[in-house]
Amino acid sequence: KNAFENENKESNLFHLFVGRSLFEAILRWTNEELAKKGKRQISLEKLMAYIGLEIAMSIVEIGSIKQYWETKAFSGHGDFRDTMSRDDFQDIRAALQFHPSDVFDDDESKERDPLYHSRMILNHFIRQCVSVAVPCGTSAHDENSIRTSARTRAKHYMDNKPIKYALRNYTNVGSREVYIHTFWDNGRGNLMDSSPAERYLAVHPEMRYSFTKTFGIGGKGEAYGVKADSPTALWALMLAHPSKKKPDPSGKRVVYMDNFYTRHRLGQVLKKMTDGEVRITGTCRTNLVNKVNLVGVKKAIAALESEPRGSWALVRAYDDEENEEFTEPASKKRKRQSGASKKSSKSQKTRDKGSWKKQRDDDEDDDIGDETEEERSVRTCDKEPNNPVPNAGYIIFKDRKTVVFYSNDLASTPPEWFCLGKDREDCIACVHGLSPLPRWTDDSVMNRCVFQVPAVVVAYNLFMNAVDRMDQRRQSNPCMRKERRLSQSIFSAILDFACNNGYAIGCTVSSSYKDKVSFREYKRRVAEQLTKPFRRARLRRASAERPR
Repeated sequence: KNAFENENKESNLFHLFVGRSLFEAILRWTNEELAKKGKRQISLEKLMAYIGLEIAMSIVEIGSIKQYWETKAFSGHGDFRDTMSRDDFQDIRAALQFHPSDVFDDDESKERDPLYHSRMILNHFIRQCVSVAVPCGTSAHDENSIRTSARTRAKHYMDNKPIKYALRNYTNVGSREVYIHTFWDNGRGNLMDSSPAERYLAVHPEMRYSFTKTFGIGGKGEAYGVKADSPTALWALMLAHPSKKKPDPSGKRVVYMDNFYTRHRLGQVLKKMTDGEVRITGTCRTNLVNKVNLVGVKKAIAALESEPRGSWALVRAYDDEENEEFTEPASKKRKRQSGASKKSSKSQKTRDKGSWKKQRDDDEDDDIGDETEEERSVRTCDKEPNNPVPNAGYIIFKDRKTVVFYSNDLASTPPEWFCLGKDREDCIACVHGLSPLPRWTDDSVMNRCVFQVPAVVVAYNLFMNAVDRMDQRRQSNPCMRKERRLSQSIFSAILDFACNNGYAIGCTVSSSYKDKVSFREYKRRVAEQLTKPFRRARLRRASAERPR
């Protein structure tokens, strides 16, 4: 709030996330590189002017960098020429360094961590995001992309994304003003011996107690089937962090996520880590449903096949630890312990996929044939598992396709193992009531048909898109260009993220700020305030040298 009320409030909000101490360190490392190349060293004011021009390029879009300094008619931009020469700008850009030149000379992290060159600026930004503000209420957890054309192990290809080749990052964003609170790379190509959770704890040691409380002393244990060195443990730490910094006044936080992350075990770990404050809601893949819950979900899906569109069913959730006999038949467990597992049989498989499939089916038939009647009834789940988890369950919603939702934020425990809930008052109360959901149907021409569906489904549609909204805001005026250096791509993305968070803080502090200032105007003001001191000094020197 103090930064917002002072003069140059836009640049002050920007500096909350990339502070002057960071730029002073970058200046020192960049001057060392300039000295090696025989170039003139620069001042902090000149570096800040360079940062301002990088941000200004995102709102004044021209094809290439050199065209900003052209003097032809209808070409170039006068403010860029008045601020800095093109040679100075490109010299700084080519020499920009984000770590000391000798710190990784004998360090194994240079070989094992593909993002070693940007760890310092990433960790600085991540710490500032966590410490400056904490979003309350609902938030969304999803992946975020940083486009790059560099050759690196960290780059990930995804055909279904707008940006095919990019660094993928786990991001937790507040739903109200799309404030980025926790941010971490997905570890692709990272060969370090430490687990993702351990690397997160090295940056945020304040989460060590919560992690130890959940996974045991040393952080090497397991909780609800989640191992401490798994990516799920990292997601739990990220989602629990806002609760550690500032408990929500309402007593609960709900995080919405897509089917890549949603699973019952994650919800249980989060409730244990945050003493029940953080709950999750999201779509769920059936192959990520734990075994004790999978049959109930499949039975509900089968029951909905003959129902009309808009119907839904409710399924209880159970823990594997309370129902170990449901997760693996005893005969199969004996075979696994005696060494006759699929892993050993895979070593004998041939290149012929058909013969391997036949051998696998024969093995499964052998396992089933050795089962007793009691084991077979457990495998086919003729009886309900034990001890349902309170306020947790699966909602099976029939839209054009059948969609599986999971939530541990239900109003009560589902009344039965699985049941159709359209006309049952107890089921409707369990899902926080019904809400309207407009949908185009085959017989709707002018207006959409309105279905009354569980409020959990409507809430998911409202709040899940927070990360996508942040990406849309960022991509409307991106600082990033077609970089060849991976560190430059990451730095440009951090500038965008810092502008996004600064704007989110401004909109939160003042309710009228969002109506008066657009995100593009906010970035323009940041660029103007960062370049103003160096620009004035340059114009002053030019006027003093001009003959009278």
